[in-house]
Amino acid sequence: MVAGGRSSTQETEPLRAPALPAQLPRTAAVLRYNGRMRPEVERLLRQADRDLENARKSISIEAYEVSAFLAQQAVEKYLKALWVLLKKEPAPHTHSLTELGDALGAPASLRRHLADLTPDYTVSRYPNAANAVPYELYDEPAARAKIARAGEVIQWLREKIPS
Repeated sequence: MVAGGRSSTQETEPLRAPALPAQLPRTAAVLRYNGRMRPEVERLLRQADRDLENARKSISIEAYEVSAFLAQQAVEKYLKALWVLLKKEPAPHTHSLTELGDALGAPASLRRHLADLTPDYTVSRYPNAANAVPYELYDEPAARAKIARAGEVIQWLREKIPS
């Protein structure tokens, strides 16, 4: 054993990335750039789909603030992927879903969802941003509502992705 409780063989073994799924989510599978998917867009969409999946799963362990945060993150990643596709430039360094959505032409009905989800980037994680303990602010109905709103926005964004 060496310092930190690891054996010397553990230190020399290379780190391996987990295997990627054989099939991409539907949204990523249809997204192409000159016959191939843009790597940065593929990564954003794959992680966004995973974030939304984990937002749903977090409800089962009553981690409602985590659900809210991951719902916000899923929408942000979809918005930024669409930004790259449509504007052919890197997405801005912002976490404002309304700013991104406005620039991409989000309808008013979905803009309300974007406005509702935007604060969860910080409020769900930081007591000083929430002026409270974040996990005490969220309950199951709130988390389910956040996930539903994120799902509606993502559905609209998927329809905007060029095939």
